[in-house]
Amino acid sequence: MTNMDRVNNADVSRIAAETFSIIDKMQYHVRDHGAAKDEQVLAVAYAFKIVTDTLGLDMGRMLSAAGNLMTDANGKYIPEFKAFAMYVEKELT
Repeated sequence: MTNMDRVNNADVSRIAAETFSIIDKMQYHVRDHGAAKDEQVLAVAYAFKIVTDTLGLDMGRMLSAAGNLMTDANGKYIPEFKAFAMYVEKELT
């Protein structure tokens, strides 16, 4: 069972660093291996599903927690994640 208190109160800096690592790997595969961006996004979705299924985590609850963690009260990305959105827009599109 997931400790949702821990998930909902995750360290934003640590999660942001892990997020960047994943996005950076996506860029590498798009740039250096000719993978299409939609294929890379699908690969991340597959990985997310495999990890949540294998660990018995609820995908919906994890996505909801992620949305809450990365946005402010107005639903806008907090600075750490806004920077990632800008990076993805420039580097993966």
